[in-house]
Amino acid sequence: MAMKKRAYLIIISIFIIMASLTGCGKNEPERKETESIDKALVRDSTVNVLSLDENKDGMVFQCQMKEHYNVISDKPGICPLCKMDLEEIDVQQAAKNFDAKYHGKPEEDQKE
Repeated sequence: MAMKKRAYLIIISIFIIMASLTGCGKNEPERKETESIDKALVRDSTVNVLSLDENKDGMVFQCQMKEHYNVISDKPGICPLCKMDLEEIDVQQAAKNFDAKYHGKPEEDQKE
């Protein structure tokens, strides 16, 4: 009887270990691919913010943390630096925020 219990425990333990090992890293390549795409949203100081408005609707999505004003997209998304949702903002205001980050120009309050 004790032998059967021990055999069942071993089989269950092996099953749990196998199940946990096959799940590890399953989404790893997908996550790396997403991270590389997201990092493309982090702009350097030479970008023309107005050119990021690909659909020409006058709006872009920007991280609202002052430290991350360089994270800008024409589509909704998540800031790859702080994981906050990008907020839709007028492209002119996004450019002012961007300039404040990189060029020390004072930012103006967004008009709603």
